Amino acid sequence: MIKPAIVAVGFNRAESMRRLLKSICEADYPFGDITLIISIDECSKSDEVDAVAREAVWKNGEKIIRRFPTRQGLKAHVLQCGDLSQKYKAVIILEDDLIVSPSFYHFVYLALNYYSGYQKLAGIALYSHAWNGYANISFSPEKNEYDTYLGQYSITWGQCWTKERWADFREWYKIHDGRLPKRNEMMPESISYWSEHSWGKYYISYMIEKELYYVIPYNSMSTNFSEIGQHVSTRSNAHQVPLMMGVKRIFDFPDPEKAVKYDIFFERVFDKMLVSGIQGEEICVNLNCTKKNSLGHKYMLTPMRLKDKIIASYGMKMKPIDSNVTNGIVGNEIFLYEKSERNCQYRIGFQPDSRIEYEMAGYSWRATLRSGIKGFADSFVARTKNVRTRFIKKRLFSPHKLE
Repeated sequence: MIKPAIVAVGFNRAESMRRLLKSICEADYPFGDITLIISIDECSKSDEVDAVAREAVWKNGEKIIRRFPTRQGLKAHVLQCGDLSQKYKAVIILEDDLIVSPSFYHFVYLALNYYSGYQKLAGIALYSHAWNGYANISFSPEKNEYDTYLGQYSITWGQCWTKERWADFREWYKIHDGRLPKRNEMMPESISYWSEHSWGKYYISYMIEKELYYVIPYNSMSTNFSEIGQHVSTRSNAHQVPLMMGVKRIFDFPDPEKAVKYDIFFERVFDKMLVSGIQGEEICVNLNCTKKNSLGHKYMLTPMRLKDKIIASYGMKMKPIDSNVTNGIVGNEIFLYEKSERNCQYRIGFQPDSRIEYEMAGYSWRATLRSGIKGFADSFVARTKNVRTRFIKKRLFSPHKLE
């Protein structure tokens, strides 16, 4: 049985690290002899973070404080933390802007060992998304009798990697470091704009190429404070999710073929299911309208109005949205098209009115209008500031000929 080590990743946020370590140390554990590694990247506040690490009382095994003498940067730091999986067989990576559920270790330990033979395992996720940041709409997976589902999207807010999976990723990374294509239609377009300092960008690309999935809890075992850091310039509550409180020691995991599955676009994977008589694997599911084409599929399922032949249509009443399809809800808001061309391009970034009404049902139009105006104003100010900053830098620091 694999007993993963816990790795708390810190940089310059002492109070954030204190909060994370408090949640780790107060959690419930199935046994002792669990290694806690506190990994600290070098910065002007490293002494403060180091002091917090030394104060933490860990009663469940060995506590190791690892402090780098020079600045690594977030990507290099996390990659080196992942490398610890080779010694400990598996590692749970927790960045310092997270806290964990009291049940987090029970969940990871049981899930890790249950899925040990699953060849398509990307890792065990602690975080459970409630927001689709690629489409800027809420997300909830269709639920069943089990405690987990499978998802392909980025999990950077609490995850466990095995020794074998991480070694395979590291081999892949050697080839692809700094060489990712600028555009990859198999992934949401916004990922292309992520910084080269992002380790998550590489792991997502690896997952897509290898067709891997995370095991994800329906009830989140971690939550994210999105505090200001290397990749976050403003504090936000956008990625806070309800955290599972209390102690749960038994979890019911589905076999992979029985699990509800979602792809990198937060779209349902129907696999062997029949959708109006069509085999699910032949359908490009585009309910969030973020796929630029049908990715070689003969059929497309979407609320967008297209010129192709309509095979079937569904209503948009149930939540999550894919439940309208799985339950055959009658209506005229979601369409199953037979494509005349398998790879024709679509305009993305705008949701049909039916989808907006579906998402906004019950909201006060006055509050929505105020929020929209404020969002537009904030975006305008931010864009103006960025343009002004670039202009000043160009004038001050660009090479020029002295007269």
